[in-house]
Amino acid sequence: MAGGGEVIANGSIHYNIVHDNGSKGPYRTYSLQGVDPTPVADVRKGKDHPGDFQVTLRFNSVSDAQTALAAALRYLKKGVKGAGGVEVVIFVPANKVTRAEAGRPYPNPHAQVVVDW
Repeated sequence: MAGGGEVIANGSIHYNIVHDNGSKGPYRTYSLQGVDPTPVADVRKGKDHPGDFQVTLRFNSVSDAQTALAAALRYLKKGVKGAGGVEVVIFVPANKVTRAEAGRPYPNPHAQVVVDW
């Protein structure tokens, strides 16, 4: 099973999340696409860092976070460029939480990756 997602500022906020069912039954791809009509100029308006997405990454410890950030900095120093900018890649552990913890509404304090706009 594999999946991914993205959030894109394009006059408004577009988001895409896709995943597949792996080897469970006939292969299928699932996707969720949406548009939040919030103008880019209003992203995080009234909050800290207006105009920016906030990405929160959850780690088990400060040491784990420091290790991941150090690896991301090494990656960045390679000068890896993506379409339209420089990419920073960071790996966040996919820690297993209970179904009840995973099923909480947004903002879920158990989410490993959170994007806010």
